[in-house]
Amino acid sequence: MRYIAVFHEYWMSGGRFAVMELDVKTNEGADKVAAALAYKKTSEFNHCEYTIVEISDRERLAKRGLFGRTYFKEKPDEQSD
Repeated sequence: MRYIAVFHEYWMSGGRFAVMELDVKTNEGADKVAAALAYKKTSEFNHCEYTIVEISDRERLAKRGLFGRTYFKEKPDEQSD
């Protein structure tokens, strides 16, 4: 198994996500490493939380960002003249 840490940084710097593969063998090791990294990212005005995702050895991370944006076209208002 492999372990992925997903970090969420928020407050003054906006809401950002960072994804990082951890070089550990156990869930407890992944939690310790992610907690240390989140602590380093946290400051007085910026906070960082994390979650650990366990994936199989056959899965891989996508090279794009964690979340994409979807844009919706607004329907023009129908005007009755």
